[in-house]
Amino acid sequence: MSTPFATATPEEIRGVFSHIALWTGATVVAGAVVYSTARPKSCIGSPACEAQYGGDFAEMHFLVICGFVTAFVMEFFGMVLTWRSARHLVGVVRGIELTLIPPVLLCVCFVVLAVENYMLSRQSLIHVAADGVGGVHGRPVYTAVLMEWCVNVPMVLVLSGACALNRPISEVSRPVLVTNLYITVSWASYFVINATWRWAAVSVAFFMYAWASYDMATWVFNF
Repeated sequence: MSTPFATATPEEIRGVFSHIALWTGATVVAGAVVYSTARPKSCIGSPACEAQYGGDFAEMHFLVICGFVTAFVMEFFGMVLTWRSARHLVGVVRGIELTLIPPVLLCVCFVVLAVENYMLSRQSLIHVAADGVGGVHGRPVYTAVLMEWCVNVPMVLVLSGACALNRPISEVSRPVLVTNLYITVSWASYFVINATWRWAAVSVAFFMYAWASYDMATWVFNF
């Protein structure tokens, strides 16, 4: 799909789903391979990791969840009101339905953030890093946060590239894919025992970060 997002035809919009399937599939496969290779251990049951974690933050996470739920409700009902006022223009004004994409993505982002904080409040998906990472023993790794990044960052990039800068989805696709892969690689580096291999993984993640950043900079130059 090479047409700018805002002027895409319905057929081209459906082609977006092939890109979403690619992003999702690549992220899931990379995550599964890394998880099965690293075999991270839960922070719960590791005294050193539990001491680093610092205790029960359930009340704080509950307040954060309330904030995200409030933001979701406001965005959702604003989206509903916008659609009710614009739906009679579908078929008359080309692309009018595309104006719903940004609020839909924002609603999903708020839901994912709320779920992330719920998982953290339950101390779920917190793993312990390999010894020596960060110069400490039993460093906690907030896997739930990195999983949230793998969902929300692509949506933010779509909002920035396709919706705000009107770039074709083909231009947005590569940095989205590279971003999710370097997030996965950086997460994996926490569990690499050998320092040389660990820094090699970190170096690869930084290289992919620079690559994705260069692609995103071209969105601005081509706008």
